[in-house]
Amino acid sequence: MRFLLIFFTILFMAFSSSVDASTPVVKSDSRTFNPLTATYNLKGNVYVEIGSQIITADEATVSLLSLEVHGKGNIKLNNNDISFSSNSVDVYGTQSTAYCIGNCVFAQANTKITADQGSFNWKTKIATFDGNVIVNDTPKSGTIKYNVITKEFLQ
Repeated sequence: MRFLLIFFTILFMAFSSSVDASTPVVKSDSRTFNPLTATYNLKGNVYVEIGSQIITADEATVSLLSLEVHGKGNIKLNNNDISFSSNSVDVYGTQSTAYCIGNCVFAQANTKITADQGSFNWKTKIATFDGNVIVNDTPKSGTIKYNVITKEFLQ
């Protein structure tokens, strides 16, 4: 079993050119690992770290082959100086994007954005928000895009 875990971790690293190729750190109160699908099922105090990206949740599924994380309950995502929280998250490593759904809250320095849903692409550094968007206590209409490097809103 340990051999398969090592094999799949090496396989994951070989195919992860779209994300940081460091070995993922996976922790939880309880977990199972399916070596045939290279998938973790995690419950309770879930912590997943890949490079500078950290995801915490009540429960999550982590697929090393498809480079996906699907979590729900008390979601928190941190990437350097930005943070997201939401009810659930779907992270697609091959797209370099995390999608937060339900009670999405984004924070960076003096900027706070809340919305029904949001996404963050860590390659383009663009965060996008939809549905009941509020920026620093000011309601906004339509889709809002924010560049986390320049700290500017995009048209």
